[in-house]
Amino acid sequence: MTAPHEEQIKRALKLLKPAEDEAARKILKKAIEELAVVEKENRHLADLYAKSSRKALKAFRAAIRRADATYKSLPAGMKLTINHLHEVSRSPFTFDALEGPIGEMFTF
Repeated sequence: MTAPHEEQIKRALKLLKPAEDEAARKILKKAIEELAVVEKENRHLADLYAKSSRKALKAFRAAIRRADATYKSLPAGMKLTINHLHEVSRSPFTFDALEGPIGEMFTF
């Protein structure tokens, strides 16, 4: 066992009969927070490796390829407008940028 593990065991044993209630609460709070982080990481990994995630990613990639092919076939002026919308949003491109009043301008 490594030194940090031994220290954790000593702390845990003290928690069984805490001499300082406040210190015990702090240690427990920290342990719970660490567990929450690990739980979140595990959930993330489970999502990454889930069959439904792989199917969704495959569909997303296909949609992006179709959108890319369509974008490449647009006239230069439309590409310029879409790029401008992207720059104005200052965030990763979203298809929502083409919705609403601005997007309606390009619906013929």
